[in-house]
Amino acid sequence: CARPDEKHVYVLFSPHIAGMLARRLFVGTALVPIVLTLLLTGLVHANYMTLVDGLVWLVAAIVLCGFALALFSLEAATTISDGRMEAEQARLLLTARLQEQAAQLQETVSQRTRELQEANASLRAAAESNALLALVAQNSTNGVLITDAEGRIEWVNAAFTRTTGFSLDEIKRRKPGHFLQGAQTDPAAVTRLRDAERRGEPCCVEILNYTKAGLPFWQTIDVQPIRDRSGRVINFIANQTDITEQRVAKLRLQNLNQRLELAT
Repeated sequence: CARPDEKHVYVLFSPHIAGMLARRLFVGTALVPIVLTLLLTGLVHANYMTLVDGLVWLVAAIVLCGFALALFSLEAATTISDGRMEAEQARLLLTARLQEQAAQLQETVSQRTRELQEANASLRAAAESNALLALVAQNSTNGVLITDAEGRIEWVNAAFTRTTGFSLDEIKRRKPGHFLQGAQTDPAAVTRLRDAERRGEPCCVEILNYTKAGLPFWQTIDVQPIRDRSGRVINFIANQTDITEQRVAKLRLQNLNQRLELAT
């Protein structure tokens, strides 16, 4: 840091109010008395005035100089005081603004914290709900499969594997119709499923499918689209019910009725 004498020199030549006040004090207390003393001493030696008159004039001049210096210093002190008051007001205003911004920031943080807590609670509830739904789907006696928006398989439950013979690893990312449909599958039912998938609409059909071993079986397939918050389809869930026994019983009843009609 600067030494004391360097600080004094810096203040003396400073362009600010403090420098102006320091220069006035230096001139009034140092230069003016020296100049007056030299001037009066010269006049006394030149016999223009006596020593007593010279002292009187010197004292009077110093008093007047001090009075003028006091007036000038008072003006500078007033300016400095006004500057300090303005600075204090600016500091208070800045402090008030900072406190207001801090309060707003705290309120924003509190609001975001509440939103995060609510979101976390919703996520936990959704996770618990999804876990229960997954447990139900996994242990359902009906086949359940989930596809993406294009109908490609993402997940199947154990009942689907038991009914069709296909495991998830074998059919993941494939479309169900590519490996379940066969020669006797009704094209009209297939068209209904494809049109519902293309339009993103629910659909329920009875269809003849085939197992991995090539055995035919009848199913009721209930397809439901899953949408995100914007309404865009992101998944399809298909619930498959095996109705082979019901279809066989229905055909037997129809055959029996036909025989009775022929007998009568």
